[in-house]
Amino acid sequence: MMDYYWEMINSESFPVAEDNEPSVVIALDEAHVLHDNSTEGFSRADVLLRTIKEYSKANNEAIWVVFASTTSKVAHFAAFPQAQFSSSSRVAIQGQLRFPPFTQLGWDQNAPVLGKVQPGEVAKAGHILQYGRPLWGSLKGGYSLADLLQLAAEKLCGSEVFDPKNEHHAFAVLAQRFGLDIAFGHRDAVRCVETLVASHLCVCINTTEDRIWSYSTYPSEPILSCAAASLLHVDDQLCRTLQRLESMADEGVVDIGQIGELVSRFLWLLAKDFYVRSKASVGKGQKVSEFDQTLQDCKLVPVVEFLKSVFGQEVWKGKKMEKALMQFKNAFINFSHCVSMDYNIRRDMEDFEQLPIEQWTLRHWERTSAVQCCHDQPLIDKVIPMYFRPQNPGDRAGVSQILISDKARSSSQKADLKDIRRDHWSIAPDYCGPDVSYIAILVDFGVAKSCTDVSLDSSSKDRDMCMRIYASGLDATTYPFLKGRDKVTDILRDLYKRQSAPSSRGRLQNLEDQVRFGASSEPRYMNLKKGKQ
Repeated sequence: MMDYYWEMINSESFPVAEDNEPSVVIALDEAHVLHDNSTEGFSRADVLLRTIKEYSKANNEAIWVVFASTTSKVAHFAAFPQAQFSSSSRVAIQGQLRFPPFTQLGWDQNAPVLGKVQPGEVAKAGHILQYGRPLWGSLKGGYSLADLLQLAAEKLCGSEVFDPKNEHHAFAVLAQRFGLDIAFGHRDAVRCVETLVASHLCVCINTTEDRIWSYSTYPSEPILSCAAASLLHVDDQLCRTLQRLESMADEGVVDIGQIGELVSRFLWLLAKDFYVRSKASVGKGQKVSEFDQTLQDCKLVPVVEFLKSVFGQEVWKGKKMEKALMQFKNAFINFSHCVSMDYNIRRDMEDFEQLPIEQWTLRHWERTSAVQCCHDQPLIDKVIPMYFRPQNPGDRAGVSQILISDKARSSSQKADLKDIRRDHWSIAPDYCGPDVSYIAILVDFGVAKSCTDVSLDSSSKDRDMCMRIYASGLDATTYPFLKGRDKVTDILRDLYKRQSAPSSRGRLQNLEDQVRFGASSEPRYMNLKKGKQ
C-alpha cells in the first residue's frame, strides 16, 4: 500500500494542494464493518488506522480519509479509556461518546430555482428527481425510471422485498408520506431510530449532548413518496401495513397525535391515491422521453373531480353551486406527501423575513407537498396547494389553497367553519395575489351522525369566493371513496379513537398518572379510584 501511495503522489497527474486544501480524499463508506474481527483474529480497522498514521508521518501532503456510516456502530470509532487509548485513533473526544453526526452535506442540492419550471409541468419525473438527495439525479443517466423507482423502494425498505409485517418496513413507508414520528421515551425508541437511520433512509439531523438520542426525520423527498405509494398499493399491502401501524400504536412506539391529525393525513392522501389509480390510463399515450413522463402520484388532479370522489356527486349539485363549479373548473391539486410545520404559517414578527402566501404555496406546489400545520396554528390544521391553470388567452394563472380544520369532539363544531379565512393574521393578512378562490373544509371526526354540507360566501367577490365544506363522521356515507374499503375504514376509525383517547401504557401509565397529581382535572390525575370518590 505504501508503494502505491508513493507512486501516486510522485506522478505528474497528482494535484498540488494550495492553502492546505486536500489533494486526495479517501472515503470509506459503511466504515463500521472494519471493526469486525477477521478470521485471522485481528481488526481491519487497527491495520488501516496504523497505515494512515504511517503515511501521514512520512510527508506533508494534504490527504484526507473520511469514515462514513449511517449506523450507530460507528460509535466504535469513539475514544477508549486512557489505558486503551491509541495514538492512531481518530476521535473527537476521549471518552465513550459517539461522534456527533456531520450534517453539513446539505439537502436539495439540485432543486430548481422557484419559477424555473411551469406549474403545469411539476409532475414530470425529471423535475421530481431534483428534490431531496442528489443521489436520485446522479443516477438519471445510468438508470431507467422504473429501475430508479425500484431502487428508491429497496433503499426505503432496506430490502429487496417490502414486508408490511416488519415494523421498520411499515414505519419507513408510512412515515415518509404521512409524517409519522417515533414516540419519545418508549423503551425501544432509540433502537428504532438507529435502525431507521441506518437502513431506511431516515435522516439524523442532531443528537443529544450525551449522543444517546438522535433527532431524525423523513424530509420532503417526492421521488421517495412515489416509491412508497407504489409499495402500498399492491395487492393487500395497504391494509397489512396499516394493521402493523395499529399494533405499533398499541405498543406505544408511534406518536399518533390526539386531535385526529394523523387520520386526516391518511384520509386526504389515500383519497388522492385511490382517485389517480382509478383514472390510470391503460392505452398508449403520446411518446415522450422517459424522464418527461408524468409520475402517477404527483400528477395534476382536477379539484372538481377530486371533491366528487371524496364527498360524492352531491357536493357540486344545486343552483348555488353552479357559480362555484365555474370558479374551480380549472383548479388542480398534486400533493404526494405531507410535511409538518414547527411554526405558524404567518408569525407576528415584523423583523422576521417570511414568504408571501402565494410564493409559499408555489414552493409546496412545485415539490408536490401538502402541509400539516403546527399545533399552535389558529383556525386550520392542513393546507393543500391548488393551482389555477389558464383556460383562455388572457387568463391569469395563480395558486390558491384548500384550508382544512380537524376536530375531534363528540359535539358538532360546524360553527367554526365560517371563521376560517385566508386573510387571517396567522395565514395571509397581507394577501395581494391574483383574485383566485379558495376552499375551507372542517372535518368533525368525533360526531356520530354522518353528513356533508356545502356553502359559499355570498359576500365574496366573484373571483375570490370561498367554498365551505362541513363533513362529520368517518365512514362511506360522508366519504364515498371509502365504499368497498371496509378494512381501511375500520383501521382509520380505530386510529382516530386511539388519537382522541388518553394514551395508555398499562401499569407504567398508571404510575405516571399518580405521580403527576393535579396535571389536569381528569379523574386519572386526581387519584380517584373506582368506588372511592
